[in-house]
Amino acid sequence: MAAPDRPALETLIARDPFAIHGLIADMTITEWDPIFGVFNTESSMPGQMQG
Repeated sequence: MAAPDRPALETLIARDPFAIHGLIADMTITEWDPIFGVFNTESSMPGQMQG
């Protein structure tokens, strides 16, 4: 999922059908900055480190 900040992400998760029906037993939220690879254009350093 992509969101501008943690509260926005938590809102997205709360609206997910699995969350609505209580089907998420456990969750870990980890920020990911795709520095390398095909998602580099979405990173905090686009175009600086291609892999």
